[in-house]
Amino acid sequence: NYFVGIGLARESAWLTSPYFIPDETILSALIGAALKGVDVRILVPAKSDVLLVGPAGRSYYQQLLAVGIRIFEYLPSMIIAKTMVIDEQLALVGSANIDIRSFRLHFEVGALIEDPQVATILRDRFNAQSLESREITLDTVMDWPIVKRLQHGTARLFSPLL
Repeated sequence: NYFVGIGLARESAWLTSPYFIPDETILSALIGAALKGVDVRILVPAKSDVLLVGPAGRSYYQQLLAVGIRIFEYLPSMIIAKTMVIDEQLALVGSANIDIRSFRLHFEVGALIEDPQVATILRDRFNAQSLESREITLDTVMDWPIVKRLQHGTARLFSPLL
């Protein structure tokens, strides 16, 4: 699972998810990993196919970016992959998004694979997709108009339903 994988990370934790609305446990794990020096990166689509999911996810960006987590929004299309690569040794591939519904409501599955070759393939894919993405920085978030930031915060209120 994501929490265990992030907790095991010593060097890097790179996550890809079409829907990113972390619960408090995952949020704490991500922040804790970044604070202990882990290279944490998150790849999500720039445009979601569910109206409030993108804005709700963006409401977490400032908090994540402030501790050094890198966030990439994939521009060409929706991302379907749900993966995580830990320290170029472990890979997680599954059906769970990084959202409350996947963690608490749906019966999701994931395979934790201890194979550097699989981890390298997923890491290379992440790198390729990040080249087709815009990296969101703390300056980017701080430059968003107040109306946009209010929309993100309002969407976050609906996170348990998304």
